[in-house]
Amino acid sequence: MIIRVRSHEGMHRVELLQKLAPMMNAPTPDSIILTREAGSQQMLADFEKSLLSLGFKHGDMLFASVAASARPSVEPTSTHATTSSTASFVQQESVDNQLEKDDGLIKRRRDGGFCKHGANSMCEYCMPIEPFDAAYLAEKKIKHMSFHAYLRKVLSENKIRGDISSSLPVNMPLPLEDLDYHVNGHAQWPEGICTKCQPSAVTLQRQPYRMVDNRSNDVPLGIKAVVEAIYEPKQAWEEDGIKLAIDSPEFDAEIAHANTAAELCGLKVVGMVLYRRHANSYFLTSLECRLAAYMELKHPNACRWARSGQFGSKFVTCCISGNQDGDIDVTAWQLSNSAMAMQAADLIVPSSVPSKMCVQEPTKTRYVPDVFYKYTNEYNLPVTANAKPAFPVEYLLVNLTHGFPNEPNPLFKSEGPFYIENREHLHQVQTLGLVKNHIAGAQGSLDKMAALLSDFHFLVYLSSLDILSADNVKLIGRIITAETPEMSAQLTDELLASDGWQTLSLMLQEASESDLNHGAGSAMDTGDSSDGFSSGAQNTSSAGGGSGHSSSPWACRHCTFENSPANDSCDMCALPRD
Repeated sequence: MIIRVRSHEGMHRVELLQKLAPMMNAPTPDSIILTREAGSQQMLADFEKSLLSLGFKHGDMLFASVAASARPSVEPTSTHATTSSTASFVQQESVDNQLEKDDGLIKRRRDGGFCKHGANSMCEYCMPIEPFDAAYLAEKKIKHMSFHAYLRKVLSENKIRGDISSSLPVNMPLPLEDLDYHVNGHAQWPEGICTKCQPSAVTLQRQPYRMVDNRSNDVPLGIKAVVEAIYEPKQAWEEDGIKLAIDSPEFDAEIAHANTAAELCGLKVVGMVLYRRHANSYFLTSLECRLAAYMELKHPNACRWARSGQFGSKFVTCCISGNQDGDIDVTAWQLSNSAMAMQAADLIVPSSVPSKMCVQEPTKTRYVPDVFYKYTNEYNLPVTANAKPAFPVEYLLVNLTHGFPNEPNPLFKSEGPFYIENREHLHQVQTLGLVKNHIAGAQGSLDKMAALLSDFHFLVYLSSLDILSADNVKLIGRIITAETPEMSAQLTDELLASDGWQTLSLMLQEASESDLNHGAGSAMDTGDSSDGFSSGAQNTSSAGGGSGHSSSPWACRHCTFENSPANDSCDMCALPRD
């Protein structure tokens, strides 16, 4: 039996009167006043009794209000009226604050063919243009403008002018709002829905901006992610890929620990790396798209111009693969804001075809709006197609460019890399014996010790031992980020004299020979993983065993990746050694 209830929040249909409290923003069910007629002073007692025992029939109507004593003293601000008073508390990243101070204007030289003025004047042919200028973007073949260029465009359209880095005017509506495909209203679906809370139809199209760029002179106000280290979380190997327990408390605790170590070096998570690619695989499958959208939702971008204080995400997904020329190739992507919203509302699900994403079927508890996508047919005409039951994954992607520095200047400078974490299945185990072996050659030299400490995996392991104090671990972060070798050596001397390091040294002296050789393999191996860290403007191998091959590293003849001598297949492309 369903009863209709009319209140200042609108019309509700309920089975249990106790469900009225969240619908009416009432603190408790007892604070709701129920009457049979509008404006009546006769309150209904026995609130806890069933509707049937109160004498109601299916479809009857009640009138409800919240007791004056239970109402909040200040009415909540509408989400559409969020102003600078709330946005001022948003802690944006330093790169966003820096770019907001840049005018972003594209300077142009005097045009000898059209400019008729002197050298100290300008006209419409040589005056600076906005970073979102359509003609400039088309000329430079820029498919996606930078986020801050898009922000300038939105502010211009909303007639918000002046220095956007200054304080925002009070009561000014904020122009950005993330997409939301949930049913948000008086009652959650399926109990209630109306034209106001019903999500509109979704039309997938190319996103005009991207949150991260590989910045060049042709991309105004661009942002780049600089990868300094790669952390490998625990993962289970499957025949068709890897399995991550991303919803478990253990996984969250592990990543939080790695994040803490990264923050000591001025780093933050910027994305994840996917690999195990070959000629017959897809660069980004529908399952990986959904994972990328999930990770972007877990790493929202703080933005003071958004009504919620968040807009999009800077989280990047990279695919590592060998190309047809036998070289290592990197492809970088982001999932669009539409993809993030569809993932948040549980509207999409991977399909058995890697290049297709399925639209969920509606259920009694899941409302699914109409979803469409546009394409150009064989007659070069635009066509709008229904995305159900499936649509190509490229409608969810925003591609990024990438590059490698001509003169690398890595943050971590250790020439003897420490074992990478979570590689027990490859017989590489981080132990105190391995720590002893890692620093053995640096005794008596502060410079060598500082260089060996400059290893992200070594820092994460040392911080996990609970032997060094928090101040000791912070000191290692200062050694890694020191501006000069002299400062790094001075801080290293301070670390070696600390009580925590002295305790560690005593424990290393007691480290058994078995610990020293446990999981012995090539410590020079590197690998790819799932969570990357970046700084600045943002930001395998196994033990030996009778393989019959030489003891030196070997380069894969398919993708040229250098592998451990103990490996019978390539860690990059998974193809056999012979």
